[in-house]
Amino acid sequence: CRKLDKKPDENFEPTILTEEEIRQFIATVADYIRPCVIFAFYLGLRRQELLNLRWEYINMEHNTITIPKTKTDESRTLGLSKDLKMILNSIGPKKEGNVFSITQSQLRSQFDITSKKLGLKHVRPHDGRHNFAVTFLNRGGRIEILQRLLGHASLKTTQKYLRFKKNEIASKMLVMDGLIPQNTLTNIPNVVADDTTVLIKQGDPVSQISIMNDLVPQSDLTNISTQGTNPNI
Repeated sequence: CRKLDKKPDENFEPTILTEEEIRQFIATVADYIRPCVIFAFYLGLRRQELLNLRWEYINMEHNTITIPKTKTDESRTLGLSKDLKMILNSIGPKKEGNVFSITQSQLRSQFDITSKKLGLKHVRPHDGRHNFAVTFLNRGGRIEILQRLLGHASLKTTQKYLRFKKNEIASKMLVMDGLIPQNTLTNIPNVVADDTTVLIKQGDPVSQISIMNDLVPQSDLTNISTQGTNPNI
């Protein structure tokens, strides 16, 4: 039996939740893993970035989180929203070490259990990243900024999320892709440089992430104390 090659987009079928379903998911998941799950939905980190997140990467004074290594081998700096800062103050802060004492199997297991409890289509840990992207766009976030937050080397990769936006008109614009040759688009240094400068000025790391504030009710955030209930610690 020969395995047929598939186009990348054919495998891109994430489970996208409504904001209310995200709130229910976070409220239902086991207490010991809730802080980690909130970070998954709020920051869009890849699974290993999430599990390997260390206190040394977090600057509470400047409200930033530095992700040192990504698929593109480029570090990126994310903002620390008030919601996330509240969680970090509840479980720490510490000078060093992993922020979450969670294993990959625990994370996957709790996502499976919570999905079944709520009667949701299978939600995987990586779907936290997908849902961050869609929620960010639905809340008015710009696609160029989302590209930087997710650490995508190509904007085309980020544009896959447009078809999940509430306003479907945005996704229809993808039909225009390819009208102008790529070499023509990439040879516009002044325009790209100017646009990048504007993005940096108008979207510093803190303001980029602050659009996610209040996704989870404040009561759920303040009820987080420690991760001491992790049965395997």
